[in-house]
Amino acid sequence: MISRTLLMLISLYVLIIHDFIAHVIGDSWNPVRHRTEEAFFNAKSHERSMTIDEMEQKIKVIRDRRHETPWTSTHPFVKVTISNYSSVHHDGSALKKRPNILFMLADDLGFGDLSVPPFKTPFEENRFPCVEGGILTPNLEQLAKEGVRMTNFHSSAPVCSPARTSAMTGLYSWRMTAMNAFELGRDPMQRNGFLPQIPTTAEVFRENGYFTLHSGKWHLGGMREEQRRDRAYSDQCSRPSPNQHGFEEYISELDGPESPRYTFLLSCSCLHTKGHRHLIKDDVPVPIVEPPEVKEFYLSDREAGDAIEYIKRWKETNPDQPWFIQVWFNAPHGPWEVIPAGEELYSQKYGKTHKDWQDMKCYNFRERNKPEPVYQQWWYYKTMVTAMDISIGKIMNAIKELDLEKDTLMVFTSDNGHEMGAGDPGFFKEGKRSLMVSIILNASFPLITSILSLL
Repeated sequence: MISRTLLMLISLYVLIIHDFIAHVIGDSWNPVRHRTEEAFFNAKSHERSMTIDEMEQKIKVIRDRRHETPWTSTHPFVKVTISNYSSVHHDGSALKKRPNILFMLADDLGFGDLSVPPFKTPFEENRFPCVEGGILTPNLEQLAKEGVRMTNFHSSAPVCSPARTSAMTGLYSWRMTAMNAFELGRDPMQRNGFLPQIPTTAEVFRENGYFTLHSGKWHLGGMREEQRRDRAYSDQCSRPSPNQHGFEEYISELDGPESPRYTFLLSCSCLHTKGHRHLIKDDVPVPIVEPPEVKEFYLSDREAGDAIEYIKRWKETNPDQPWFIQVWFNAPHGPWEVIPAGEELYSQKYGKTHKDWQDMKCYNFRERNKPEPVYQQWWYYKTMVTAMDISIGKIMNAIKELDLEKDTLMVFTSDNGHEMGAGDPGFFKEGKRSLMVSIILNASFPLITSILSLL
């Protein structure tokens, strides 16, 4: 009798404590998962910037409060660092400044998912696109042709966040206890994953006078809505953002189970066509800006476009200061969807129309008359990879037009292998979440032999 009474009291105590915690930290314990974009924008917790000027003013208020000085060539430390640098090209001519670094990262790209040998899977054209292989990436072909292909380059982990911690620090992910993707659980006890504040590539470059920018997916913690608000309004940094990891500026998106990417953008399978409407710049929501002259606007375009904008601005205002810019694409991570820009390239190659692709049906070849949905996903995936390649081409063209090609190291790779259901492991056996996979690395840099000792 006593034990039963004691058990009831303990249960009541647990319920009271749970209700108290839920009341005190509310959205953190049980976050609201908005079902529509309208509901998300109407939420009081998420203030939406209506114009670029409004967003920039909010960012200025935050920077003034933090007493941050812009990290440009006029900054005393940057000025001294730049003036003290000297080196030479491989041909003996003077190298006036440190090289610019462009680090491009795909999300869940298979080893065999480029049109660049050996990352190219042989396929039967008469069965395209109902088979693995056949993906078109002409811009990455050009990057590989002009640079170096590293075919024995391995990721430190088979999933997203751990692989990215290594990319940011040069350390094995298990040394930082990064064993799985961050921000998975709704319970606060399950959302503790974040990149520890240890030296990162961005911090090292910044300490050597570089302007640093992150554009695209982060997935290294600190990007839940409540964490963004804590930093923006009161400088409480329970979880660091890209700013605290060495990036002067960043443009990314919210993360966590209550974020747009895991709620209404997931349910409508429109992350890549609508995700650009839900971005964050330096802890402040970005207004929706869709170029009126562009019929379709994609997340990859925005991720590349932000990098291009900064490169052009720096060329005009700080030509003597080098930059480190990383563009971490969300593509081709699911949810998979057809990207018209990518589809158009296949239409030109195979002489098909948009309706032809819409009417296309792939079949399970074991049962000829039974459609196989997974093959349809392969088609969506192919258009996403090709659309990402088009965005990469825009960055490459901008660098050439600005005459920065000889001063810029361009690197492309993936965080881990392809997701099951779409993508191709090439001559490896498996993909994401498996240790039996490798990843791609292409690098283009005319000065690679002369600056390896400097990096």
